[in-house]
Amino acid sequence: MPTISRLIVSGVDYRLVKPQQLHAVACMLLDDEGTHRDARKEWAIGPIRGDDAGRVVVMTLRALTDVVSYRLRHRAAQGTRLVFGEQEGTIVDGPELLTEATWDELSEPVSPPPPAWRIEFMSPTALSSHRRLTPLITPSSLLGSLSRRWESLWGRGGDGVNPWLPRLGEHELDHIWVTDVAGRTVTTAVPHTTGRAVADKVLPGFVGDMVLQCDDPMVAQAVDCYLRFARFAGVGALTTHGFGTVDVHAARLKDT
Repeated sequence: MPTISRLIVSGVDYRLVKPQQLHAVACMLLDDEGTHRDARKEWAIGPIRGDDAGRVVVMTLRALTDVVSYRLRHRAAQGTRLVFGEQEGTIVDGPELLTEATWDELSEPVSPPPPAWRIEFMSPTALSSHRRLTPLITPSSLLGSLSRRWESLWGRGGDGVNPWLPRLGEHELDHIWVTDVAGRTVTTAVPHTTGRAVADKVLPGFVGDMVLQCDDPMVAQAVDCYLRFARFAGVGALTTHGFGTVDVHAARLKDT
């Protein structure tokens, strides 16, 4: 069952925490030896925040499986010490469950579905285009990213056993378009390992709001499922470093 939980850590200035340090702490809490080097994790994390005095870090952790949720509950007890680079803090509250959903709830179509959605990109979001990262988010790249993420957990499904969502092809995507965009590009350098060397990967991410509209109710049902899933899984690259966090709300129709 996917969950979103919150941890509060004292003694750490969140403004000094780098994405790779946040990732390292999340790996300690949510991975085991067999999954530490997996390219696709069964979890994601949100952007950190804290108080203006720089004394507290608030972490949002998104578990996509019961195993990961179990690790979080048993490793993130109050009093646990966490190291963010040169800073060391203590868990003072949590893990507090903020929301959860079953896979059946995420994959069950709503009738009637919303005709439009406002997507809030809460942390820099970059999608892959020809093996490059871009902040330009289109319906095709957004829904393709979510479809691949779903299938990394469940396969293509369709067997009546695993939770299944249909792939959206060119015909279905013709019914979906962007009606409003308000935001900016935020560029972040994140160290990554290439062979034996460590280099910076520059992530040009979009932060802001986007409205998607759909004029086919059957297609809209699938889109709605994928966007509900996005709240837990995140979107695009480096969701295990705090990037690609989104929130989704039903939106009003735009005149066409």
